Amino acid sequence: LLVNIDTPRLDIEEATLSFSRSRHRDGMPTLRSFVSINDWDRVEDLFRSAKESFKAGGAQAWHFPSPLLFRIPGSRPRSYLRARSAVVTVGDEDEDEESQGPPAFEFHLATFDLKHSRQPREQDLESIGEDGE
Repeated sequence: LLVNIDTPRLDIEEATLSFSRSRHRDGMPTLRSFVSINDWDRVEDLFRSAKESFKAGGAQAWHFPSPLLFRIPGSRPRSYLRARSAVVTVGDEDEDEESQGPPAFEFHLATFDLKHSRQPREQDLESIGEDGE
C-alpha cells in the first residue's frame, strides 16, 4: 500500500494485490469480472496486441484508447469507476529466475473520475443471457 501520511485518516493512494490459484477452488479473481461488459472486447484485444508486439520486440507499454469502466471490488449492486488512463506494461522480471514462459503483464489504472462512477444500465446487460437461451 502507498499511504499518504499527511492526511488525517492516512489515505491509501495505491494498492497492489497478489493472488494464488487454489487447487481446491476456482476462486481466482479474473480481469473479466472487473471490467465493464462494454469494454471487455477492447481490453482483451489490448492484451493480445501487447503479447504479440512484445514477442516481436515492439513497444513496452500499450494504452487503452478511451476511458475504461472498472468495477469497484465488493460493491453491491455493482458500481463502476471510470479510469481515464489505462495502460498495459510488461511486468518486472525477477533477476534471480530465468524466464521460463511468457512475461507477466501489468494493468495500470489511474486518473479516476469520481463524478462518473455508475451502475450498469439495462442496455449494457442486453447481451447477457442464461444457459439454454
